[in-house]
Amino acid sequence: MKKVQIQSSVYWAEPWLNRFLTQIENLDYPKEDIRYAFVTAPNPDNTLTILFDWLKNKHNFYLRQIKMPSDFVAREKMWMSGNFARLFATTPMKGDWLPDFVFICDCDVIKIPPNTLRRLVELDLDIVAPYVYVNPESEEGNPVQNQRVYYDTYATRFLYGPYSGTKHPYCFAEWYAEHIENPDIQADLEKKVIPMMSVGANPVLIRRQVLEQCWYEGNEAIVGFCNLARQKGFKIWSYPEIETTHSWRSIYTRPDELGVIYK
Repeated sequence: MKKVQIQSSVYWAEPWLNRFLTQIENLDYPKEDIRYAFVTAPNPDNTLTILFDWLKNKHNFYLRQIKMPSDFVAREKMWMSGNFARLFATTPMKGDWLPDFVFICDCDVIKIPPNTLRRLVELDLDIVAPYVYVNPESEEGNPVQNQRVYYDTYATRFLYGPYSGTKHPYCFAEWYAEHIENPDIQADLEKKVIPMMSVGANPVLIRRQVLEQCWYEGNEAIVGFCNLARQKGFKIWSYPEIETTHSWRSIYTRPDELGVIYK
């Protein structure tokens, strides 16, 4: 099997972190072909306690704690913290392997089908992301309960078709999935993937060679990274047949000082 680094930036995540860690633990992929990489910062809650306890039984992982500059905007902090983990994926180190792919996933993704990693690796693409929806659970305070709401309306931008380039506050992810055979979309119907301008990091699988050639710093986060990757000739895809679920609590209940992007 291909070697994969699973990475996440973890901060102020106590309410949903256990659910995220359970999801990546349950991925149907050989554990000997997985390495973990986490970037975190000094946390005001029990996030680090939960993470360290989970790592006790792991034998191949990297962990870096860093405090981002206060003048960085939230989106810039998110992507830049991930850059430190991606350095682990592209730097040869004695006694360890370089991964074939990096699986980036926010720690507030609380449902990932077990076959996600295996299937995305099998597609063998430069950059590919499954679809991601906000958790619709019927809980007090959830403004999207019992609704089907696509999460990453900022970064999910389609390359072709009638809604190419459309971004926040609404995207047409479901329309593209339902009309994937429309020739204007220019989908790869054999692999059932849709060409993208950019995708989100919730999660996304990236070939190591893309990371070796593309280093992005800026407040567009993964959108800027995807634009750079396309300029260098890499192709980006979404895969609607796999759906992941994002915590509604991390979107709507985090303290304002974290600079919540989606509300």
